[in-house]
Amino acid sequence: MTQRDRAIVAALSALFIVLALAMTIPNAAPTGGLSGLSPSPGESADTSSGPPPIYREGVVSSPSSITPLTARTQADRDLSRLVFSGLVARGTDATYVPDLATSWTVDAAGRTWTFNLRPTAEWQDGQPLTADDVVFTVGLLKDPAYRGPLANSWREVSVSRIDAHTVQFSLATPIAGFLEDALVGILPQHLLASTSVTDLADSAFANDPVGSGPFRLVHWDATSAELIPASTAVQVAQLPGIELRFFSDPTTLAAAYRTGSLDAAVGLAPADALSLSKLAGTRLLTYPGTTFTSVAINVRAGHPELSPAAVRKALLQALNRPTMLSGVLAGAGTQADSPIPPSSWAFDPKASVPVASNPTAAAAALKAAGWTKATAGWEAPKAKVPFAFDLLSPDQASNPIAWSAAELVASQWRSFGLKVTHVSLAPTDLVARLGSGNFVAALVEVNIGLDPDLYPLFASSQAVTGGANITGVQDSSLNGLLVAARVPGTEAARKAAYSKLQGALAGNPVMLPLFFQDDLVVVDSRVVGPSIQGLADLSDRYWDVLAWRLADGR
Repeated sequence: MTQRDRAIVAALSALFIVLALAMTIPNAAPTGGLSGLSPSPGESADTSSGPPPIYREGVVSSPSSITPLTARTQADRDLSRLVFSGLVARGTDATYVPDLATSWTVDAAGRTWTFNLRPTAEWQDGQPLTADDVVFTVGLLKDPAYRGPLANSWREVSVSRIDAHTVQFSLATPIAGFLEDALVGILPQHLLASTSVTDLADSAFANDPVGSGPFRLVHWDATSAELIPASTAVQVAQLPGIELRFFSDPTTLAAAYRTGSLDAAVGLAPADALSLSKLAGTRLLTYPGTTFTSVAINVRAGHPELSPAAVRKALLQALNRPTMLSGVLAGAGTQADSPIPPSSWAFDPKASVPVASNPTAAAAALKAAGWTKATAGWEAPKAKVPFAFDLLSPDQASNPIAWSAAELVASQWRSFGLKVTHVSLAPTDLVARLGSGNFVAALVEVNIGLDPDLYPLFASSQAVTGGANITGVQDSSLNGLLVAARVPGTEAARKAAYSKLQGALAGNPVMLPLFFQDDLVVVDSRVVGPSIQGLADLSDRYWDVLAWRLADGR
């Protein structure tokens, strides 16, 4: 499996927001701060004298465990992204550029990857960073006791030290997107050799991390975190510092931004972000997202009513997805016609023809499939009573957008004549229902990522308990297409493979595509440098942070 599995296997990373926020926040690291550089809330930065102002960003989240392997919250992932570095880093247009590794090669079969490390690489405490640290980190990822979101990505990968600055990975299954996994932040062996992977999440290190990334964390507590450029970075940061301020809810964050005490606001609902962006001196950064929102249909043998592809296509045709985009997302997203994002290099619009809303045609398709429209609702073939089912979704507290989308889907299907009840569940309960196959339909979110790998989501072998194939689809012809799309090859060959795969999924939709939500960041007009591209995670907004700066004046 690949790194994309982490959102898929968990059925959907957004479901765990409530659990993450409920985690106890450990005591702040006892290091010094940037009080001399950062204005207090409500104050404007004074650029007339003294050091330049630092960049202040508000986030709807709080830290809990600041390491790449154990990050629980968005704030954890944001801080880990700034403090740690991987073998490679994100480049423009879903490319990868050197980071700790200066170069890499892969054999023709795509099984053996060799990375050459930067000889001058070092940790933020001045210790050298070597191949031993890479081997150590992979050892933690492969440890059977590790239950984190990255575990599946590394299960079939072995690593060996060639010399102090060379490491080699052997893949049991060739994966064209292995560089996506090489983004994972490397951990220091000299500081963690005596820490077990089960203790890492709540260790002293996770509270006061030492990385090799572009910024060093100098202080954090329940309200904020302060970072300064790290001397270990290859490229010098233009920002003199970053302050992340943590908020428990979007309303408080929006209010803080309005006072002028923040340069950016992250994690707002689409409507709130759009409203703030209308303020003078403010603009909106719109990053195309890769989170696929869909209605998963259980097509296992015990659920025959919705198993015919024609019936599922009719259910999709009965929905008005443009209404969802304008209402649920306030226009901040795109209609999904495939599990592949329209912004992806792998997307083929010819293979994923949009299905327009047409309840009349949907009704005709159901009748052609043997369904009967009775006064009380649609009856499945040979049934004497209307077919009734629940549409599961995350609860409103854990994921308000998914909940609202499910409300709208259920409402539109009821208007079409289906007897459907929207049942929202707490994250743990929903994951349990999906994992056990105890559902008929469920609105879910899956992070497809920038280098799509749909094998975990649709392959027959992944339909076992705990697997990512929650719909239970078993299709031998689809299995072959899934394998072909993930094997190494030229860009043209991979695009052709993805085109065939998208065509097959369009003909047999087991996850009815709804939309892809954009990631929105509200920024002050002084913020210069952020470049727009697709994000696999909101923390990827820092992919070009070394080029960011604050223009003079306010």
